[in-house]
Amino acid sequence: MLEDFKLSLESQKFSEDYVEKCMLEVKLFLEFCGDSENIININPAAIEQYAVYLDETQNFMAVCRAIVSVKSFYDFLYSKGGISEHPFERVFKEV
Repeated sequence: MLEDFKLSLESQKFSEDYVEKCMLEVKLFLEFCGDSENIININPAAIEQYAVYLDETQNFMAVCRAIVSVKSFYDFLYSKGGISEHPFERVFKEV
């Protein structure tokens, strides 16, 4: 799935640098979650916890970039039918 996402970004004519940064952000998120084999069942709470973790260690723009990259990955999975429910639909709803 990660390779398909990368190919999708490349086909959209994003720069090589952007694609590599986006892929790195997604991989870091999956590492944070501890189970990159189970990417389709990510709990929305994990996304919120990751944002809090990033906020403690990164500047605002880096946090935004990371969250946008992860959301783009899940947008891709959802559009391809890889997941039946988009985890970002329930993220940050109470903020």
